[in-house]
Amino acid sequence: MTREAKRTPGSVGAQGLTPARVTALARIHKVSRGKAKGFTLLELLVALTIFAIMAASIYSSLAMLLATSSRLDEAGKSLRELQKTMQVLGRDLGQVTNRPVRGGYDVELPPLLWPGTEEQLEMTSAGRSNPLGQPRCSLQRVAFRLRDGKLERLAWPVLDQAQDSTPYIQPLLSGVSNFEVSFLAGLDQSFPEWPPAFPPPQITALPRAVRVVLEVEGWGRLERIFLLPEGG
Repeated sequence: MTREAKRTPGSVGAQGLTPARVTALARIHKVSRGKAKGFTLLELLVALTIFAIMAASIYSSLAMLLATSSRLDEAGKSLRELQKTMQVLGRDLGQVTNRPVRGGYDVELPPLLWPGTEEQLEMTSAGRSNPLGQPRCSLQRVAFRLRDGKLERLAWPVLDQAQDSTPYIQPLLSGVSNFEVSFLAGLDQSFPEWPPAFPPPQITALPRAVRVVLEVEGWGRLERIFLLPEGG
């Protein structure tokens, strides 16, 4: 009997591949195929590169959006300050009254004064707030001046001042580089100061209008003319 005839029914070949070993090899092959389904190093590098590019793009867009939002907030704040300043100027100039006052050294000051010794637009204005209804005058001495790039409003607690009278200072507008005032009176005459150094005949105590020029950062040169109710 030959060697091939001596093989038993349970054997599968000369290499000794029994059914148990075949099953084990099949399992190993299956596991190795499952492992081969993962990401390779090259695929991971490509994915990380794409993620980095997307993250950089998103960060750049977000930074640009935040910068734009900040600029809009600053522009909105500046616009609100400018509108408030014009409202306050219009309110005070629109209620200028022909009432001279006494200064701190018993010097008579006209109802409207520019530039004076303090380089400020000073006036006697009506409409002083009195929410508690106290028995006091409705007139108030106020002024506008430029200090350190800010337009300020000064308000004195009394009309006729003593030497120690201190005004309340209210900042109105920042970023101001220039504050100019001129006056219109008579027959369309313009005066750079008030009262005029050389007043023409029959000029009234108050002008017909006041021209205010402001040079503001971000807005440029702004000009506004305010009519005075008692001017002539």
